[in-house]
Amino acid sequence: MKQRKGVVQELRRLLKALSKLKLVCGKAEVIPARIPIVKCYLKVHGMKIAADISMGVENGVEAVPFIMQQVQFFGPSLRALTVVLKALLKQRNLNERVSGGLGSYCVLNVVMAHLIKEGIRATSTADLGHLLLSLLRFLGRTMDCSRQAISVRMGGIVEKQQQWQQAGRPYLLAVEDPQQPGTDIGSGSFNIQEVRSCVARAHDVLHASCCSAAVGGAGPEAASWASVQAEGQTFSVSPPHRSEYPLLDTVLNTSLALDRSPSASQARMDLASKPAGKMKVKAKKSVKVKRFRGAAA
Repeated sequence: MKQRKGVVQELRRLLKALSKLKLVCGKAEVIPARIPIVKCYLKVHGMKIAADISMGVENGVEAVPFIMQQVQFFGPSLRALTVVLKALLKQRNLNERVSGGLGSYCVLNVVMAHLIKEGIRATSTADLGHLLLSLLRFLGRTMDCSRQAISVRMGGIVEKQQQWQQAGRPYLLAVEDPQQPGTDIGSGSFNIQEVRSCVARAHDVLHASCCSAAVGGAGPEAASWASVQAEGQTFSVSPPHRSEYPLLDTVLNTSLALDRSPSASQARMDLASKPAGKMKVKAKKSVKVKRFRGAAA
């Protein structure tokens, strides 16, 4: 307890120093949790980057080479699926452990466990869309948190050990820390049921969109877009799903997730201040589309 109070005091001094250097923007606070942290936004090359700062936590530094090794082992699938799942949860304020959401390290371990289950390696040629759908289905619907746990060290998805059981809360997600065997880093995600509901909804929407696309994307919007391609006309029209990431935009705002402009950074900060829940994806404005006769579709 005394050590934690000392860390909190040091973090407050650090936050004050960062503020004097004008490196902090927006709301910043020291959270005296089990592992005290500074939650703030830092100015980096004109962008506002969300940052969690802690002191005296050695496994945080040790996690860097471990994660780099896993990225090399699993290849681009690990990076892509982790980014998508993190963006999905962040846009619904379900990505912070302090508020009961699923933190970044837990997300990474869930994705790794799923890739192990699917037999994915760096040399694999599996379709990322299929992997994303199966990941959302697993986390959102098929995983039995009362009986199953995540342990990359022991092979991915394993039987939930007695030490990870929570009396009266069998629904909690158990995630073993790969660097500290036996330590459950998922038990703090007390809002995991909302997390899983969010992921399940995303799976259903994305699956429905895939089915619609497979049969030609029926509907007036798709028909309008098809006429542009067929006729070679030049006029304003909204393409199906209105995005260069048409299917992903059905479950998350890809522009908000990927844009690094100051306005996008501010939008992410504004979003973070809102309570957790659903977020509607706004349709983009019509874009000018030009097609020439004889051009390849």
